Amino acid sequence: MPGVALGYVLTSREPVVARWGNAYTASTKMISRGELAPDVWRTESVDVARDYRALVGTAPTPVVGLGLMTDTDDRGGHATTWYADFRVTGRGA
Repeated sequence: MPGVALGYVLTSREPVVARWGNAYTASTKMISRGELAPDVWRTESVDVARDYRALVGTAPTPVVGLGLMTDTDDRGGHATTWYADFRVTGRGA
């Protein structure tokens, strides 16, 4: 796949906007969105193009995929997550 994937992560291990490489592939960069409080709805908004430029140093390649995931396997935990009203908007929207 062209370009680099960005992973926005809710985590208690890193402060908000911390950035690091993915443990499994150099073509994915991780960005902390902070910790998620249990049983609280949270609204997130990110500027993917800005974050891509900051992490990769070039303009982003065209988007070829999008994923929403809940993952605790590296810590051996479990989680239930609900996603709602998900939107992707263009610049200035």
